[in-house]
Amino acid sequence: MEAFAGKAEGYKLDMSSEINYHALLALAYISKKDFELAYRTAETVETFLSQIEPTAYFTFTGYMNVPVVFLLVAQQLTKPNTTLRIRASLKVVLERSRKALDHLAKFAHIYPFAEPRLLLWQGVIDQLTGRIDRAQERWRQSLSLATKLEMVYDEGLALYRIGKCTDVKDSHQVVQEKLASVDKALDIFTQIGAVYTELLIE
Repeated sequence: MEAFAGKAEGYKLDMSSEINYHALLALAYISKKDFELAYRTAETVETFLSQIEPTAYFTFTGYMNVPVVFLLVAQQLTKPNTTLRIRASLKVVLERSRKALDHLAKFAHIYPFAEPRLLLWQGVIDQLTGRIDRAQERWRQSLSLATKLEMVYDEGLALYRIGKCTDVKDSHQVVQEKLASVDKALDIFTQIGAVYTELLIE
């Protein structure tokens, strides 16, 4: 990662490439558990997104990964006894997440293939803010749309979120259905050789 950044020094990328490059860099920092750098890099991408309109479908990488990074940081901050310390509070990180999802919503309005992922991460914000029923509804919508569009990977992401979001009030039948949902998701990830999925389903 550092080597690539070094080679790129002095070379000016177009805005779309800047967005995709920094978004992937932020996700790479997440994989290294460097949440501070991931957060700061995602902030940079969010600034870029605020300056443009979504006019190129291949910038999906940027539009998708910015809310992912913010929400993964937020998840870390909500964990009991977390030792994570970054320069932003959970409230600020969630606000950043919502703003990033606003950008993704604009993208999805033009490119509908992004809608399943938009619904998925909107559901995660609902989950993190205690609106579990609304989160489950978003994930079911994401699953339905991903199935309709034949987007298998997004089906897996939605199935995993549906299955892992448990409640002490769940009946035995519901528990079994959620376990089956997780198993189906993991089978999908294995079959398609999904990369970085462990980050998205943490």
